[in-house]
Amino acid sequence: MTEKKNELVINQFLRIDLGFAILVAEKSTDPTYPNEIIIGLEDKDGSYLQDIAVVGQRYHYNKDNELAFENELSVKVWADKDNEDYTHEFKIDVYKEEWQEYDLETLFENVKKQFEAMENTNVHGEPQAFISLENGRSIEITLEKEGLSEEDFFYSGRLHCTEEEFDNNAFPSTMGILNQECTENADINSVKDMIKALLLTDEYFPVKNTEEKE
Repeated sequence: MTEKKNELVINQFLRIDLGFAILVAEKSTDPTYPNEIIIGLEDKDGSYLQDIAVVGQRYHYNKDNELAFENELSVKVWADKDNEDYTHEFKIDVYKEEWQEYDLETLFENVKKQFEAMENTNVHGEPQAFISLENGRSIEITLEKEGLSEEDFFYSGRLHCTEEEFDNNAFPSTMGILNQECTENADINSVKDMIKALLLTDEYFPVKNTEEKE
């Protein structure tokens, strides 16, 4: 099945008539390097003229001489029409939102381990877990139990500002708490979405310098 976009047929193979030649883009058929698109030129008779570029997933060979793919892109360019070897190679990082720089699954597993080990409790004896963020802020997660029946237990999460932000009274109306989230129940798996929401808040409100206030 093909998809039409801007009058071009996007498939495993794409051809654009430039008038003087045909611009061709084709998915690699090499099973060793399947995640590549090869771009080249053909003449009007369909004879291949030259390579233009190869765009695909970046890779390297590990210590066992096995092909290992990376979470980056590679663009190889043939800028010299008379050279069979590519003349330039570019590494392209994949854009991520700031919160995506954190491995959410790893953070969540660490929080679960803290709760299982009962490493921290508050003054009410409620279990807690903490996440330290790279910018100096922190996330505090509490299993809320005080005064509640077991079926009403839930988790709360608070995003705390940095020590410098707190000392400079950057968030006076909230006592240094940028956001608070709660789960509907005490299912530990619901904590992952709560962590994500707090990381999004952290991204939305960049760390304030000493001259900035709420």
